[in-house]
Amino acid sequence: MIDKNFQLFILRTVASTYPQRVPTKLPALLEAAGEGTMQERIARLLVNLHALQEFGYVIGATEVSDEEEVRLRDYFRITAAGLVMAGLDPLHPDTCHDPR
Repeated sequence: MIDKNFQLFILRTVASTYPQRVPTKLPALLEAAGEGTMQERIARLLVNLHALQEFGYVIGATEVSDEEEVRLRDYFRITAAGLVMAGLDPLHPDTCHDPR
């Protein structure tokens, strides 16, 4: 299920890595994915990273096979739009601003 709060957590967690790549199965993300088995956590992470990728907030997180199966890739990056959504200035990502 898509979870906006979890998506914001993902963006804020990886914002400090901009423009570097981070592992899709970052322990902090898997832990925040909630209760359940590791497979269930990975599935929740997959759905939310794929949605973030579809909106252009991250790149390289998921891929779609010829059979239309969505899979996690090994690494992804947050985009400038993702920084803005996380509440950071893309020109100076270490400087927070209030997006309101």
